[in-house]
Amino acid sequence: MRIWRIVPAALIAYFSGLAGAQSLSIAPSTVANSGVGSLLLKLDFENGKSPLGLQWKFVFPAGVTVVAADIVAGSAAQSAQKSLVCRFDNDPTAPRKTPRDLMFFCIVAGGNQPIGRGTVATVRYRVLPGVTSVSAKVRVEKVVAVSGDLQKMDLPGAEGAIVVQ
Repeated sequence: MRIWRIVPAALIAYFSGLAGAQSLSIAPSTVANSGVGSLLLKLDFENGKSPLGLQWKFVFPAGVTVVAADIVAGSAAQSAQKSLVCRFDNDPTAPRKTPRDLMFFCIVAGGNQPIGRGTVATVRYRVLPGVTSVSAKVRVEKVVAVSGDLQKMDLPGAEGAIVVQ
């Protein structure tokens, strides 16, 4: 009879630990036809699990253009005195979801302060003339964080919609 009390308690503890893991999110962004908009990449994590550094790949769909200079450190990265560097992925041999995906590899790192909750990157993007809707979402893939004890932590990706009005 006691095992029935222990097993549910263990499962609750296990799954509540999973719910508090690190995660990234991108809120939907609304932009006028042929306009300029911005996206915020936000980090959240369980208390005591803040990373020292992050790396990821941004994937922007057809109809949206971005240059590396328009991807800047957000307030959470700046508060931790981190630098953000993004590089355009121009490797013609890299697999792409569609021929027009625009990809950047980004790293937030530097110093010994952990990154707090909040915006780690802000992206300014442009919707190309004539584009009336963006069918695919902006994606963040291949996310890796480094913990305070220098351990690798894989994080789930994220995606966010661009709504053209």
